[in-house]
Amino acid sequence: MPGFLLRFAIFCSISISTTGASAAALTTRSWNCCKHSCSWLGAANVSKPVTSCDKSNVPLKDYNQPSSCDDPSEGAAYACADQHPWQVDGTTSYGYAAVHLGGADKSSWCCACYELQFNTGVIQSPLRNRTMVVQAVSMTDSVSDTFDLLIPGGGLGGVSSCLDQYPTPLLSWGSQTTGVPDAANCDRLDPALKDGCLWRFGWFADAQNPRVNFRHVKCPTALTAKTGCSHNDEPQRLASDPPESPIPSSPPLPSSREKASISTNLNIVVAVCVSFLSLVSAIAVYCFWKRRRTNMANRRRTETKILAEIQPEAQEPELAARSENADSPSQELSPVFVQEVDSRNVHEATAVVVGELDAFSSTHTARMSRGRRTIKPNKPLPDLPAELEGSSGWKEHGGDTWHPRR
Repeated sequence: MPGFLLRFAIFCSISISTTGASAAALTTRSWNCCKHSCSWLGAANVSKPVTSCDKSNVPLKDYNQPSSCDDPSEGAAYACADQHPWQVDGTTSYGYAAVHLGGADKSSWCCACYELQFNTGVIQSPLRNRTMVVQAVSMTDSVSDTFDLLIPGGGLGGVSSCLDQYPTPLLSWGSQTTGVPDAANCDRLDPALKDGCLWRFGWFADAQNPRVNFRHVKCPTALTAKTGCSHNDEPQRLASDPPESPIPSSPPLPSSREKASISTNLNIVVAVCVSFLSLVSAIAVYCFWKRRRTNMANRRRTETKILAEIQPEAQEPELAARSENADSPSQELSPVFVQEVDSRNVHEATAVVVGELDAFSSTHTARMSRGRRTIKPNKPLPDLPAELEGSSGWKEHGGDTWHPRR
């Protein structure tokens, strides 16, 4: 794990170092027709404020006209319809945005331009390898670095004056937050806004708030020509900015042959993984079976040992030989009963008699009664030696039965 974290940290440091002064940001979209916040005198150190228009999209000379969203009276200022995005070529577009950049106020970014590199993370996304240069003309209420792209039909937002500027029904503007649902609905908007609306479904591929890497760049003349605004400190700011390496472009899309090769390799990897998992499963099943078999064998050995301790006579090989003559009641007791027993060693005599009784019982009928063995001979038992009568080792029970004393 520490090695993985180290490699991850190195990867992150390399990725950051290759992006130079670029940073990541969110994008949104809207079009509310309000006067831009950079259209006021004194908003920033600019050549002149961003141009506003009247209700008929005629540029206003008076920058102090009230915003149509605050006072929609005659003479109020609106956003000019030509300040919408457009396609420059297959990989580049220009446009305008309301901006929020953390750590910077409006005076530092009003009328500044930024290059946006879309990093959707999806190989098949049409926005890969595409850039958009936007000029900041207003501010947004976002709390993180955000570029709110100004796209006609992109959503009226919470406050709007579009219904006062254009005779277009409210339903024609689509959702308040996402705008019109498709390109066909762009025809319902005012002709002055139609091209900007169609740009969203064309070059922009109706992307839903894609993330971008951005950096400060010099404003193209095509952008400043429509706003009439440029930041007076832009040359000095660009010179003081850290050296900017190009935002790394995304790798080109794979060809059909490369896609087929990738698919084949993926199939091979999947097959290897499935085979490996099957092997692991087989090994696991074998180990489980082997362990279960071992446990059963140990259990049988334990049971046999316990039974041998409970019935030791069942393990004696002599028992099998003597059991063949179990039906022969004519066997006589060993001469052990006529041996002279030393009265001074009763315990040794007891052991001798016990052994004889075990041998005798193996040739006669034996049974278990109340947890102890009762010997029922087929003929009367001889008398015990006088030294054992009444001893603690054996006792007489009935006329023809002896029991060990417990």
